[in-house]
Amino acid sequence: MSLQGRTALVTGAVTGIGRACALRLAQAGAFVWVNHLGQADAADAVDVLVNNAGIIQEKPFLETTEADWDRMLAVDLKAVFLVCRAVIPGMLARGGGAIVNIASDLGILGRARPGGHRHGLARTHERRVGGERAGIPQHRLGAPEEIADSVLFLASDLSRFYTGQVLGPNGGSATP
Repeated sequence: MSLQGRTALVTGAVTGIGRACALRLAQAGAFVWVNHLGQADAADAVDVLVNNAGIIQEKPFLETTEADWDRMLAVDLKAVFLVCRAVIPGMLARGGGAIVNIASDLGILGRARPGGHRHGLARTHERRVGGERAGIPQHRLGAPEEIADSVLFLASDLSRFYTGQVLGPNGGSATP
């Protein structure tokens, strides 16, 4: 899967899944911006956007402050909106592009913890990926590189018929 001649922006690319995505896209030939969108010309040049940045609050619900909540929504939701809004005009002017929004399986599964509530609206820390045998998940945390492989597929021309889909590279931990 070649991304030669394409420019990608990966948010949250300092460590983990974001870093693995940035490296995988670069290995496929893309010029990769990491955590950078300070100039209009940069926004106009993006062919592939990977919205990976996010935070998780590890506090009991009743200890979560309004400021904590606002910060989580700003990073996990508002930033996705703002970055998409910045790059989409350039994508449309060039005839298209790919946007991959990485989120947590917790949005599908939910998660109850005694005495607390875990916020996980736009992260993949809890993803489990790997082989599934007889409908039983492998029960291991996925490697960031395994999620990056899915991102590379979605950024490539092989996925050009995919749009508005929710894909779950989770090793069977969340199934319909």
